[in-house]
Amino acid sequence: MIWPGRRVAVVVAAVCCTAGVSLAPGPSAARAEPVLTSATGATGATGATGATGATGAEFGAYEWNTSTWWPSAPAYGPTLARLQALGVDTLYVDITEAVTLTQHRSSQLAPFLAGFAGLVAEADADGFRVDAVGGDPKWATTRPQGPAQLLAAVARVAAQLPAGALDGVQFDVEPWGTSSWRRHAVADTVDWLRFVQTTVSDFQRDGLTGSLGFTVPYWFNGATGGVPEVTFAGATNYPFQLSLGLLAPLPDTVLNVMAYRNTVTGSNGSEALFDTNLQLVVAAGSHTALLFGQETGAVKPRSITFYGLGCAALQSAAGQIGSAFDGATGYAGIAVDDVETLLSLCPA
Repeated sequence: MIWPGRRVAVVVAAVCCTAGVSLAPGPSAARAEPVLTSATGATGATGATGATGATGAEFGAYEWNTSTWWPSAPAYGPTLARLQALGVDTLYVDITEAVTLTQHRSSQLAPFLAGFAGLVAEADADGFRVDAVGGDPKWATTRPQGPAQLLAAVARVAAQLPAGALDGVQFDVEPWGTSSWRRHAVADTVDWLRFVQTTVSDFQRDGLTGSLGFTVPYWFNGATGGVPEVTFAGATNYPFQLSLGLLAPLPDTVLNVMAYRNTVTGSNGSEALFDTNLQLVVAAGSHTALLFGQETGAVKPRSITFYGLGCAALQSAAGQIGSAFDGATGYAGIAVDDVETLLSLCPA
C-alpha cells in the first residue's frame, strides 16, 4: 500500500551472513519524480501525464493474485504496461505463498522465489519500484513465525537480483478483520503491537536497514471507538500512537493508512480520516511516513470504494489528495487496493 523521497528502500541481510543483501539503494538515494498529474492538469516534474490524476509522491497498487505472474513472470508484461500508462510507479506484490511453501511444500519454494525474482527484474527494468508484501491476520496472534519466514524468503529473492531491484517489504496483518476481533480486541491489539515490536527487533538483530511497512485502519487512533486503548511497553494509548514509538528505532518506516472513502472532503471524507493520523505523526515528532490507502474493489459499504464509479472519480480524488498533502511532512503518497480492480476501473 507508496510515493515520496521520504520512503527509502530496504536493505535486508541474510541471517547466515555478515554482509547484507541489498534490496535497494541506501537511505540517501533520491527517488525519481512521478509522472502523475493533478486534477487541474498541471504536469509533474517530468511533464508526463498519468490517467490517475495524482501528483508529486508515489502512486502504487497491490497485486494480490499470484496466478497473474506465477509460474510465468513474463506474462505480466502487458499488466505492467497498462499500470505505467495510468501513472502507477510502484507495485506491491503479495508473496505470502512463500511462507505457505516454507511450512508445507518446501521443495516448491525455490522455483516460486525465482519466479518472483523474475517479475521484480522485469518491473525494475520498466522503471517500477517493487515491494514484497506478506500478510495473514493470524501472524499477529497464533502464527507469529510467519513474518520471520517472509523476511527469509525476501532475502533469498534479493540474492538473485541486482542491488536495488527490490525496493522494500510491507506487512498487511489485519487481526481486526477476523470474527473474534470484537470479543478479543484488547488481546488482539496487544498481540498486533507485539508483532510490530518483534518485527522491528528482528530487523535490528539481523542488521537490516531501510524502510519497513505495516497496514493500519484509519480508526486505529481511537477516533471511532473501534479499537481499545491498551498498555504496551510501558505506555498507554491507542495502537496507532503506540506503533509510532515501536517504529522509532528504525530510521525509515511507513504505515499504510486505509482511509477508504470515495469522497475526499467533509468530516467523513478520506482527507479528514487521513489527516487526523498525519497530525498525530507530526505531533509525536515521528519520522514514520504515511501512505494514503484507497480502495477500488467490490467491497461494502459502497462508500469506501471507487468500484463502479469510473476512472474519472478516482482521478479527481487522487488529484485532490495530491493537492492537499503533496510536500506535507510525513506524507508518502497513495496506495490503491488493488491492481485487478484498478485496471477494470480504468480500462485501456
